[in-house]
Amino acid sequence: MVANLAVYLLIDRMGNTRDRANDKLDHVLGLRVRWQGEIMCQMAHKNKVMRSVNSPDGVHCVDIFVRPDGSFGFEAFRRDVEDGRGWFPVGFFGALQFDHEAEAWQTALLKVPWLEETAQKKQS
Repeated sequence: MVANLAVYLLIDRMGNTRDRANDKLDHVLGLRVRWQGEIMCQMAHKNKVMRSVNSPDGVHCVDIFVRPDGSFGFEAFRRDVEDGRGWFPVGFFGALQFDHEAEAWQTALLKVPWLEETAQKKQS
């Protein structure tokens, strides 16, 4: 699988559009990807987002998700509105695993500086 991934990264660098490279990765490996410059970040099809919270300025968000194996995780993202390419992971927390959604949420509150204040405002 890693060899295929390297091949498609090389193909993209040779001039194919990212959409075409994404289509190939989706078809061959069953992956969805997010691009950040030359870096590609894997997003599995089967992770289900349980909660998504945007920062007040709409530039950041945190997703709490459940994996197919039943474990939970979270990721922090950023987008540049003028860029138009979508959301990019900035926290790189996605590999952390938790047994319960509440554990993932509590850890996200500790790790993502703006999240706690935003969550408190939403509850008010």
